[in-house]
Amino acid sequence: MDLETIINEAADNADDFLSEVSRTGEARPVIRQFLKERHPELSEEEIAAATARIIDVLAAEDFFDGEEHGETMTWRAGEDDSIHEI
Repeated sequence: MDLETIINEAADNADDFLSEVSRTGEARPVIRQFLKERHPELSEEEIAAATARIIDVLAAEDFFDGEEHGETMTWRAGEDDSIHEI
């Protein structure tokens, strides 16, 4: 399965696995876990890229409460799970 299909699948199912999440910082580790469980074949770099894209898609759809689209943050492969503003 290509990465874009995985991103679309996750964004389509976000209501289910992000039901308790309202901010991008809370969503990031949940999305990462979802991707790792559903797609163990993905590398850390692919998970990081997909997570960032999923956050962007959901933010554009106003999924997150009180956050503007430009406020998303990114996780960089090889770093700890802390959030780094870009």
